[in-house]
This record gives sequence, structure tokens and C-alpha cells, in this order.
Amino acid sequence: MRLPAVFVLLLVGAFPALASGVWNYRHEVFFPEEERDRLRLYGFAGASGVLERKPEGEGSGWRTRFTERAASGIWAAGTLFDRLAYFAEGLAFYDPAKLALGQARADLRVHPRALSLRAGRFLFPFGIEARGAPHRVNRFVLRPPLRSGPNEGIALFGDLVGGALNVAAGILEGFPAALADTLLGPLGGTSGEAVGGRVGLSPTPGVEIGGSYAEEDGAARARILGLDFSVSGGPLFLAAEWGRLRRDGEEEAAIDLAYGRLAYRIVEYSERFDAIEILGGADLIDPSENPSGERRVDILGGILVSPRSWIVLKAEYRSADREGDREGSFFAEALLVR
Repeated sequence: MRLPAVFVLLLVGAFPALASGVWNYRHEVFFPEEERDRLRLYGFAGASGVLERKPEGEGSGWRTRFTERAASGIWAAGTLFDRLAYFAEGLAFYDPAKLALGQARADLRVHPRALSLRAGRFLFPFGIEARGAPHRVNRFVLRPPLRSGPNEGIALFGDLVGGALNVAAGILEGFPAALADTLLGPLGGTSGEAVGGRVGLSPTPGVEIGGSYAEEDGAARARILGLDFSVSGGPLFLAAEWGRLRRDGEEEAAIDLAYGRLAYRIVEYSERFDAIEILGGADLIDPSENPSGERRVDILGGILVSPRSWIVLKAEYRSADREGDREGSFFAEALLVR
């Protein structure tokens, strides 16, 4: 077990940190310096689609559709009174055609470099997936299985011991019960407040190991335990996460969720391209304690091409295995980002 870990540490240390804004892993949407002004406007415009073969019984041939990520949006961010930062986003989805409010949050920097208090509408502080959720920083077309949507709440974030220890704890609504209802089937009743958080350890800059836990009371009571690992430095990006989601009550059920993402930057800041990256990954959804469920394994590979810093083009092929039945789909996304 020591050799792979030593190899990863050597690989990360052999390359300088990337300056490109395609992915800034530790800071979600923005670099810290991008939030120092009182008001900055950012956004993206684009679309993503999928070309997939129709399942058996529905006729032969291929069909096209928008993905769940097909949207355009605008962000407003800034810092007031030196220690109060804010962020708000509005999104326009293409299918179905609707406007939606994304995250709308305020961060009070209790200690400028170590501790902040967040309130408003934001993603639950579970795992590492939320860091790569925004369109501006996501290398891939879709988000992996362990994900949450924005909800109202309050949370505490800390970067301690010079960034070696990363902690987060929050109280929000809609997670993990909403995730359980999505994957294990609907359950009647209203969901309650969810409590949980994450602790991450960085033994060396660019490498992080973390553990997360969250639980939600109410008629749709659910809890989730997670572990994550990530490497971000030089041309290499690697992220892996596992979670066990359990729903209690009259309809007890459990499901294992896991994913891995790998990206390697083969070109950066050349005469013709800002960046070119090779992408790979895998997703697992395994309803281990729900016999009526369907085990699914997705394998994906693709490429990201950024001719300029404000143009990002992505193409992926995804192979899905559902209990021996395989399906293949082509995904593509084009974004104009600022």
C-alpha cells in the first residue's frame, strides 16, 4: 500500500501548481483574489447534449437530448467591509425551460485566513464533489452520483494548521433525504433539517484525504457516511469518493455510491491552446441492501479543449453497465465563460 502513495506524492511534487482558471479545486467557483472587489460579475453561456441509443423495446436508432446541465448563468460576487464576502447565481435551464436560483450565500470571515461562517443558500458541506460542481470549474459534462442541490442553511468552514486541516460543519435542508428519495425511491412525508460536515487532512500540498457524515430527521430520515481522496497539482487531477447512503424507517434501504475522476493536462498555454486535457472516470451505484434496485457501473473517457481561457469544449463517451446490459452515450458541451 505504501508504493502507490509514494508514487502519487512524487508525481504531484514533480510539477508546479497550475495557474489556469479551468479548475481551481480548493475554492469552488472563484479564486480568493476574484472576490476582493465590492462587485464582480461573471457568467457562462453554452449548452450540453447527449447522443444515445434507444433502449430495447423502444425501436432502433439514436436520439439526441439536452443534459441536465444544459444551462446558462450569471454570477455576482464581491467583498463588503473587508470580511463579508457574498456570492449569488442565477441559472437559465434549457430543458425544461425555466429560471432558477442557484447558490446565494454570504461568508463572514471570522478569522481572515482560518475560519468563516456561511449563511444563505448553498451546497451541503459533504465530501469534495461540491468543489467541482459549478460549470466554470467542472472538467466533465455531468456531475457524479454523490451530489447535493442548493438549500437554505448555515455552516462553519475552517482552514487550519496552515491549510493542512480542512473542516466544515453545517445545518441545511434537503440532504441526504432528497438523495435517498432519488436513488431508493420516493418516500412520503416532509424532510427535516440535516446536520453534518467533513474533516479533511492534507499531508502535503495538493493531496487531501477526508471523511464526511450527514443525517436528516423527519419522515424521510436518512444518513450518509463518506470517504474521499484527491490529488490536484501540476498537470494531474485525481479525485475519488465513496459513500454509503441509508434510509431508515418503514422502508429501510441502503446503497453504495462511488466515483473516480482523472484528468491529465497535455497542453497548457501554447500558441494555439490555453489547455488540452485527457479525461477518464467511473461511477458506481450499488443498492447492496435493496434487492429490487439495479447495480450500475459507468465508465467514461473524454477530452477537454480550451482554445482560449474563455472558451471550453468538452467531449465524452460513457458506457453504462446495468446488470450486464450495456449502453453507450456520447456527451458534448460548449461553454463561453468569464
